[in-house]
Amino acid sequence: MDPEELNMDVLSTLGIVSQGLRLAKQVIPNHASGSGKPFQVAAQESLGEKLLNRQDTNGDGGLSIDEVKFSDTLFKRLDSDADGKLSIEELNTGASQIQEAQRMAQHVAQYIESHDADHNALISIMESGLDETQFDTLDNNKDHALNRGEITSAHRKHTLDLST
Repeated sequence: MDPEELNMDVLSTLGIVSQGLRLAKQVIPNHASGSGKPFQVAAQESLGEKLLNRQDTNGDGGLSIDEVKFSDTLFKRLDSDADGKLSIEELNTGASQIQEAQRMAQHVAQYIESHDADHNALISIMESGLDETQFDTLDNNKDHALNRGEITSAHRKHTLDLST
């Protein structure tokens, strides 16, 4: 599976992450502290703990592929110890990776939107503002245009600054 397909697979799970992040912002009544404040932020469970608590239907302390709606590829990628279950640590690591992939996808989309003058979803050498040597280094398929995958790869390798 190429990196672009893997990114799309990871991004497809963002709904779960978003739901977990909403749960992480819960508040509870503050009856015991006597602080005069009616609410305080609840002790924060990690996203992995929240997902595990919600999805662990067999109570074995891990999430099997049958308990989550992840593709086989994503599940295997997250299951770092290959025991067939996702632990809290593996879920937390996966959530961080998903959040980073989401940030990366947003940066790439913003870069394309701001540079793609002809609106063809590709960045030409003229649109990029790069010199020919830099551009050719990034243009992996040598089609004289940078596609989303090439831009993502270049940004990930720190060879393309998307802030410009």
